[in-house]
Amino acid sequence: MKNKDDIKEYQAKYREANRDKTKAYYQANKDKIKAKYEANKDKIKAKYEANKDKIKAKYEANKDDIKEYQAKYREANRDKAKAYYQANKDNFNAISKEKNKNITYETGKIYEITSIHTTKKYIGSTKYPLKIRLTRHKAKYKQNDSISSKEIIKLGDYKISLICLYQCNTRAELEAEEQRIIDTYDKGDLVNKNKAYNNRSISKEERRRQYRIDNKDKRRQYKQDNKDHLNAIKRNTKYILGYLIDTL
Repeated sequence: MKNKDDIKEYQAKYREANRDKTKAYYQANKDKIKAKYEANKDKIKAKYEANKDKIKAKYEANKDDIKEYQAKYREANRDKAKAYYQANKDNFNAISKEKNKNITYETGKIYEITSIHTTKKYIGSTKYPLKIRLTRHKAKYKQNDSISSKEIIKLGDYKISLICLYQCNTRAELEAEEQRIIDTYDKGDLVNKNKAYNNRSISKEERRRQYRIDNKDKRRQYKQDNKDHLNAIKRNTKYILGYLIDTL
């Protein structure tokens, strides 16, 4: 082995060639492996704590190489990962529900997502740990959902930060507090498109009317930018209705 890249390449090939053997060995000995870990758990934790600074320093020194390797690995195994997820989706969902069933709005949080490439930010709320909430934002972005936070995430170098904790009893209470904080900002400072809180006592028609008022300029601009397309839809609709009436 002449250098680090050769060693990594050899290790990757070895893992790939022995993947099935490794899985079979683990399945045959998983109780022993778990028991051994449990017996040595405190030692492992103590060793980590004693060498934590060295580990972090080593990571920082090799961070770019590690990220590059992780990105390549994910890309190379994307189809396998999707297939594995689809095959085990019910198990994953069951585990997720079990973990989250005891999480209440007493752990409510208001957070912001920011990027070094813009002064704008996204404000949100959640009862879950911020790391999990950010993961869900990223997943929605990759699915190309029209979420407001994508305007920050697509820029890269983003992070999620806690604004404040807010203990409450319901989602509506948490969203009301989120909206109160959003209202303290100028609209130009945020990428949030929708109101965080909609009073459920207000009728759907009233909410639609309020939406039209709040987004009057956007709707006017959309009509102007898509005038030909919208006129074509109107003409086609009239033609179809005329044809249907004639055939009655």
